[in-house]
Amino acid sequence: MISLPKKLERELPFRIFNEETFDIDIIADDTRLLEEKHDKKSPLWYIVNVEEYDNLKRQGGRYIDSKIKFEHRLQQQGGTCLSTCLGILTTGLTGGEMEFTDTQIISEIRLKVNTGAPRTWSEFLHINARGYRLAYCNTDHRWLKDYVHELVISDDLFLVSWYSNGHENNRQPGEDGSIGYSHVVIWWKDQIIDTNKDGAMHYKKYFQSTGNDERSVKRIFRVVAPWSIHRL
Repeated sequence: MISLPKKLERELPFRIFNEETFDIDIIADDTRLLEEKHDKKSPLWYIVNVEEYDNLKRQGGRYIDSKIKFEHRLQQQGGTCLSTCLGILTTGLTGGEMEFTDTQIISEIRLKVNTGAPRTWSEFLHINARGYRLAYCNTDHRWLKDYVHELVISDDLFLVSWYSNGHENNRQPGEDGSIGYSHVVIWWKDQIIDTNKDGAMHYKKYFQSTGNDERSVKRIFRVVAPWSIHRL
């Protein structure tokens, strides 16, 4: 098993194992697994690749350069939270080389992705934002407040979505084939960019004003650099 340094430059929300002995190392690392048949929860982010760990450590624990700016200039038009977020991410990750008007958010983004298929979101970023992608995070339908600590200490870039009707999301599809409407925001370090709002807000102020930390999570994705092996 790989020994991690006891002190890192900053706290990283993951544990790392040797890929070749992954299952063995998990049991050896945590003897309670010998007594329990399953884990009740998981860290939001895991890394099980040594090269990935080394690269991330060299980057100060971030996939995204902390100097990059993501500017929320326009509120979403209609139900285009995802498309507007992808536009903001693409503009920021390309240093402003690609920008989108309201019309382009519809024609260049909304019509090219499926809002229910995150792989299309990731591929849009990959093609238009210099190879950046979305990567899967370990989540279930817990309230968002259960993930806030890890999002904050990660100090990085995420897409976070929740069911708009709180924790009462339907188990069976309705007549329209949906299990409930959802909303997606950008989480950048300690700021939340909600395209329904006028601009970025500190996460504490945002939750105080909206109560959205008590909504059931639908998906959380981390935006990763082109060198990352993580994918959806």
